[in-house]
Amino acid sequence: MSANRRSWVSVCVGALLCSACAAKVVPLELKYKPPAGHSAQPQPTQIRRAQSCLWVIDERQSSTAHFKDISSETVKNWIAEGIHSHFPEILVSTGDPPTEQHPRIEVRRAYVNHLSTSISGVVQLATFDNGDMAYHRGQHTAVNWWSRKGEFKAILNRALNDLLSKIEYLPTAQCSEHHSVPH
Repeated sequence: MSANRRSWVSVCVGALLCSACAAKVVPLELKYKPPAGHSAQPQPTQIRRAQSCLWVIDERQSSTAHFKDISSETVKNWIAEGIHSHFPEILVSTGDPPTEQHPRIEVRRAYVNHLSTSISGVVQLATFDNGDMAYHRGQHTAVNWWSRKGEFKAILNRALNDLLSKIEYLPTAQCSEHHSVPH
């Protein structure tokens, strides 16, 4: 191979590698999907007195590579949709709770671990009620066909459904006019 041809090939390979490195990472957008046979309830638009309220807070470790593709707002809205689908009587907020004493759920982990032949989604939440904390974990593993975002979304939804199916009680507070719960 001539020196000119080698230089040209080196330039092309280098340009290709640089363009791959500079490719923009598109964030993963999650939309909650209930399990088959489960009917999701629409979110109420007005707060009624004596309705139960719960706040969702994102406490994931943002420095971990697993979390870079899922924004905080996306994960909080996704968890809130899932909770409200399983517990339609609870009005779920993705804002900050009025006080530290208000019942809340903290998202501790929401990630996909993919290997060459399998893919595993993990969701871990912590619930807080009057100083008491409880951990809830959901997981789902399946065959890794294409390593595409659609598979990641599906596996995370299955992990969240696994977690929510195990919860019998969620701590809530009575909603009031002072505690607006935007969603």
